[in-house]
Amino acid sequence: MKLIPIAAALGLAMVAAPVAAELNANIGVTSNYVWRGATQTADASAVSGGVDFSHKDGFYAGTWVSNTTSNQYEHDIYGGYGFKTGSVDLDVGFIQYLYPVGSNGGDFSEIYVNAIYKQFGGGLALTLSKEGAGDDNDIYMYASADFEVKKGLTVNGLIGNYDFDAAGSADYTHFHVSLHKDDFSIAWDKNDLSGDAGDPRVSVSWSKSFDL
Repeated sequence: MKLIPIAAALGLAMVAAPVAAELNANIGVTSNYVWRGATQTADASAVSGGVDFSHKDGFYAGTWVSNTTSNQYEHDIYGGYGFKTGSVDLDVGFIQYLYPVGSNGGDFSEIYVNAIYKQFGGGLALTLSKEGAGDDNDIYMYASADFEVKKGLTVNGLIGNYDFDAAGSADYTHFHVSLHKDDFSIAWDKNDLSGDAGDPRVSVSWSKSFDL
């Protein structure tokens, strides 16, 4: 699922005036849609795209769509506020995950906070509601770091933990390492779930953003 952006790209004001708002679109393809350490496409490829709006004061909103399984797709709608406190960049917001096909597609919503200090990041997301489920207080936490190997080439590492509120759900921890160059990335993901779900997965992705 989509990583929440803090900013987009196009100023809507006149060139001579300060940029007040920006509008940006994105498109991407991946060999395997892995989110929070688990495949969302049963190890199949995915195509995604979205539109983001941001204001100079830090407010933003957007929407994003991707295929998931053969009989379902995902539509995210989100909004939030990004700001700086000292040397830390903070991002707080709300996201609704929609699965429009069928009467019980598993829709759910979260509030989240993300923080970045230099090359280090971390965040927490709390589930507010779930379609057809009474256990809403799932918690996801992660910590990450980015390291520039050389100019334009970056390695990202992340460890995350998903703690589900429902008694019958399997909590898990996952690990992610990826290499990024321009619009291309290759990633390795592994979680500690049992069976095939816990097998390591390697995926390649390409994404592009552009002004509107």
